[in-house]
Amino acid sequence: MLNNFLNKMLLITSILTLGSILFKKYLFQQNKYKKEFLGFFGGTIGILFFAYPDLIHDNALYIGTLWIILSATSLFGNFSSSLIAGLMLLCFDLIYFMSLDITIISLLFILICGIADILPIRQKYKWLVLNSSWFLIFLSYSKSLSIPVYPFLMICITASSYVLLLLYLIRKNYISYMNLKIQATKDYLTGLNNKRQFNLILKKTFSNLGKKDKLALIMIDIDYFKYINDTYGHPTGDKILKQFTEVLKKLCPTNNISRLGGEEFGILLSNYSLSKTYDLAEKIRSGIQESPFKIDEENTINITVSIGISVYPDTAEDISSLIKTADQALYKAKKFGRNRVNLPLKIYNIKEPAS
Repeated sequence: MLNNFLNKMLLITSILTLGSILFKKYLFQQNKYKKEFLGFFGGTIGILFFAYPDLIHDNALYIGTLWIILSATSLFGNFSSSLIAGLMLLCFDLIYFMSLDITIISLLFILICGIADILPIRQKYKWLVLNSSWFLIFLSYSKSLSIPVYPFLMICITASSYVLLLLYLIRKNYISYMNLKIQATKDYLTGLNNKRQFNLILKKTFSNLGKKDKLALIMIDIDYFKYINDTYGHPTGDKILKQFTEVLKKLCPTNNISRLGGEEFGILLSNYSLSKTYDLAEKIRSGIQESPFKIDEENTINITVSIGISVYPDTAEDISSLIKTADQALYKAKKFGRNRVNLPLKIYNIKEPAS
């Protein structure tokens, strides 16, 4: 039995590793059906574990498989995960072998998962509750099933712990990878795209433009932000930037918002005409001006922004001039009074006047 179990563990290691690569979106990322998918995934692994390479009637192997799979689905999912996996294994066993004792054990194992799921305890204690309860259930039926108690218990606990450790390491590595990916693409303070990601999105979007497509760029700078930092301190300045980000998200119809550095932000808009871009920029300017920003629990301040816009191919001939002309327009807005929206000096391909 031990050799057979070790061979099965090699199989489950391969399946878990491959599955975590192919189905990482469903196993590790937050989504609506994550728990249900985990149960289905666990049930499928359990059936393969039990049936491969030869389908034989082995009560010890079945209970051991149930023990391992329910332990993993319960601790990494919830009761619905364990219920789906447990019922899949039970139905598979009933189709081929039909045993009353095995059916009762399976249902009791699943019931324990439900009880453990509602207990307000940490995972390590939940693991103890599951394994202790399952051991007592198994002990009650071990003689009728002719399964040696202590060797079986040792194998189940060892195998279950191994699978949990493997899943923990896979999840930990995936979380570390995602954190590094976020750090490489997102601004640490606001959660917006950083400048590197802005440039990547800009290049990708520009390369996919058709002959008649437009690409607008809005560049925003918070007016007198240095004064805010000097007067209220940098922590308050950071707080203002976070609030500014939330207001900007509400005013802007796109997720392509980036923090380009300090108090400067950039927004990319596909297929926006110059007039439509100007209207949106003016909406952002007035929206920011009218929004109160908290500096503490009792006090608020008002801020304003200067905005420069540019639209390819109306005011820019290529990707570099799109950035350059928007930046020039922003500089002009700051130079001539701030709290305003400005266009580039040159208009190439349209007849509408610059505002």
